[in-house]
Amino acid sequence: MCKVSHPTSLQGSSGQFSKVILVGFSVRSLAEATVAATGVQPISVDHFADHDCRRISSASIRMSGWGDDGTSVLTALRGHRALRSHWGANSLVLLSGGTENQPQLVEMLHQEFMVCGPTASQSLWLRCRDSWRSLCVHSQICFPETRDALPNSPAGDESWILKPTSGAGGFAIRRNSIYRSGSALPPALEDNAWLPPHSRSHYWQREIQGKSLGVYCVLDPKQSIILGATESYDSRDWPGPSEFIYRGSWGPVPLSGSQQEQVLELCRRVYLSTGSIGWHQFDFIVDDHGKLWLLEINPRWTAGMEVLFLAGVNPVEYHLRAWKLTRPSCEAVTPALAGSGIARFGKAVVYAEQELHLTKQRIAALHALNPVNFADLPALDMEEHVVAPGQPLLTVRTQDCSADHRDIVRENLLRELARFRSQALNVS
Repeated sequence: MCKVSHPTSLQGSSGQFSKVILVGFSVRSLAEATVAATGVQPISVDHFADHDCRRISSASIRMSGWGDDGTSVLTALRGHRALRSHWGANSLVLLSGGTENQPQLVEMLHQEFMVCGPTASQSLWLRCRDSWRSLCVHSQICFPETRDALPNSPAGDESWILKPTSGAGGFAIRRNSIYRSGSALPPALEDNAWLPPHSRSHYWQREIQGKSLGVYCVLDPKQSIILGATESYDSRDWPGPSEFIYRGSWGPVPLSGSQQEQVLELCRRVYLSTGSIGWHQFDFIVDDHGKLWLLEINPRWTAGMEVLFLAGVNPVEYHLRAWKLTRPSCEAVTPALAGSGIARFGKAVVYAEQELHLTKQRIAALHALNPVNFADLPALDMEEHVVAPGQPLLTVRTQDCSADHRDIVRENLLRELARFRSQALNVS
């Protein structure tokens, strides 16, 4: 596996970059990987400004208004003293969760900085379900039956799920039976059915039974590579505020030879269609027959990439190499796809079950927890803040170095994560 023991400077065609800026809904894990890959303490811009993110960042900016057209992010960046001497093309931007659904923000960032990520037009193509369907046709990958509107179906039919066009993290995905019990859709969604396909806020998709995989690839004009894959936890494994919300993941998990060939062909066609390079996460369901069903593409740092980073494969390094900004310390040949012989890691989000008041004592106790196993800790200035039921409190992490069967490793990781979850929720 490829690890960076001696981080290198970020050197572009126009000279060395003075600062790295991370933008997304949550960037703590990306900040850790960036420091490991480059030795540079980034400026972090996200919704949380967590305690551990602040410790490894040169500056941390909390965006409470995250999710608008991007204006508030740019306004905050312009007004932050840490950026005044680093504004412009000599500052590098890496994108994290949520940015794939904000093309206006992405466009603004491209106008002001060197962004190692897709343009607004590339993002729109990469996030379009018609694009996903077309890619699957030519890559021998399955695509679930998808409709813009769903005719009346029997009450209690749970085979269809309703997805937001611009959703992230699975929070807003709902089953058909929630909306249909012999009645019509809610008014806002009934109106949605009359809109042109690309204007609609939601779409219907047939649910595919199987395991949820995130496959992490780096697209490159010469040779795209698969960095690894992880399996996501579902509602049977881990508690959360909604059925399809991201709970956590574990890995690396192996892919068969034929699955790797299909994914690499998918990478090739994505590059030929868009010119997009660097990291891309492909979300799949793998069914009982081993068939891959593509759900979506995310062209940015994702939560599951932290699992690869913990396993010794740093996606930031390979992403920057694709952008010709660093020289890696070794060549990568599917570094995290081995079936055995490497440690497996798990991470999971701890959601509050009831109102949690972040007292000074509770925050101090959380900060005293082992940072190897606890991350995304609330910052000191969150004192007296109330974490509402269903909101994230922190992240727990663990590893398993045994050579046991995959299912046993999975259960071992879950058991340890549950122990850490109980420890965090019982802190007072």
